[in-house]
Amino acid sequence: MRRIISILILIPAVCGLANSQGKTSVINYRGEICLGDCQSISRKANGNGLLAESTNGILIKDKFFTGIQTGYMYSLTNSDSFLMAGIDNKYMITNKSNTIVPFAALRLGGIFNVNRVDNALIVSPAIGLEIRNFVIRFAYQYFNGYSQIKENGRITNTPYHINSVCVSLGLTFN
Repeated sequence: MRRIISILILIPAVCGLANSQGKTSVINYRGEICLGDCQSISRKANGNGLLAESTNGILIKDKFFTGIQTGYMYSLTNSDSFLMAGIDNKYMITNKSNTIVPFAALRLGGIFNVNRVDNALIVSPAIGLEIRNFVIRFAYQYFNGYSQIKENGRITNTPYHINSVCVSLGLTFN
């Protein structure tokens, strides 16, 4: 797990330093690393998970960001480990030159259980603030997936839908 988190931190940091050579252009590299906590709000699925994630992409005209998001989530409820991947889109509501920049974001992706067959698609709208190079994000996550359950020698695919809310804190590199 330390290796995964180290890689998630190093990629945006190294790319951000390489990009910060004083160049200004319409399209710039941007990286983000975050740690967060997610809490299920579904009646049928109660759970809590810790999240480490990294996003690498491009910032266009200091207003629109799009990138690839990867992450690792650990369930405190049942000790399962999950890998996450998706597309992260973010719109800066005010100019990036301001000290405090509110944003709206949308993530689309998937989550894959490392311990057993349990996969889901994720849709996650969010709002947040960037304060200099710090990020705080408040997100809603909708999971639509299935689990394979083995009972009495039979394997059945059980569909599920989970709603959760997440709060994450992080750093940006550009």
